[in-house]
Amino acid sequence: MVRTAIFNFYNSMVMRKMVLLLLSIASFMHEVHALPNFDDATDRAVHPSQKVYPNPASNYVVFEVDLAAEPKGCFILIQDIAGRVLKQLIVSAKEQQLVLDSREFAPGTYSVLLQNHGATLQTKKLVIRQ
Repeated sequence: MVRTAIFNFYNSMVMRKMVLLLLSIASFMHEVHALPNFDDATDRAVHPSQKVYPNPASNYVVFEVDLAAEPKGCFILIQDIAGRVLKQLIVSAKEQQLVLDSREFAPGTYSVLLQNHGATLQTKKLVIRQ
């Protein structure tokens, strides 16, 4: 009888914990679904984007930039793994496409930084193969 009482007590405690866990998961899922869903146009207007292709590159690389603000001191910087700036491309429009001859770089991995107003907006990796 004592064993049954302990067993029932233990099971009720486990059940309570499981119910609390399920309720907290349900609450979290409700909060996640309640977040605003920005459409693509709104997202582009608020968040800058930078596309780098083809990646890996062998002859050329294309940089597509879509800024959220007007460019002011806007650059695409290409850095080696030591952080040295090897190339600086000027971005002069909110939406711009720049093409670079990648044959002037040794094969390897580089960082591509998009900077505007003195702040780094995005960093991408670029792999160059010959």
